[in-house]
Amino acid sequence: MPHDTNKYLEDIRLCIIKIEEFISEIDNFEMYQNNLKTKLAVERLLAIIGEAVSKLLKISKDLNISNKREIIAM
Repeated sequence: MPHDTNKYLEDIRLCIIKIEEFISEIDNFEMYQNNLKTKLAVERLLAIIGEAVSKLLKISKDLNISNKREIIAM
């Protein structure tokens, strides 16, 4: 795998870890919606994941990523 591919995969992994940390004490969607800091942070991390997936697909066209269009659209 090219170096850039590993970087984007690591970015995605780290974003997922951060999202899990941020929502670990959120019990339901209403709590999530009412916590503006968490909501903005999670939404930004999802955008970073979408950007990383988009860049990954440009440099590694043979990658098979489920729901790639939906991920990128986030």
